[in-house]
Amino acid sequence: MRLFDCLYYLGEVKLVAQQKPERINEILKLVDALTSEEHDQLVEEMKLQWLRKAMDESEESIKQHGTIPGEEVFTRLEERYKRKSAQQK
Repeated sequence: MRLFDCLYYLGEVKLVAQQKPERINEILKLVDALTSEEHDQLVEEMKLQWLRKAMDESEESIKQHGTIPGEEVFTRLEERYKRKSAQQK
């Protein structure tokens, strides 16, 4: 099976999983039919898709909420931990 075929099956798997979650066993059968190399390629492609989705979500969050400079984040954390430390004494 070629990489293109693996990607095609990945698309099929995603479509089936989204439309009919009860068909997971059919998806597993497709995966079982892959060679070790094809399985590895499929896993890597799935990881890449997950990373792309996470990056898209991050970009959307930044657009909606903006960012906070790292220095400010660390200053806030230091203040919070100092207050907690003082309360425990």
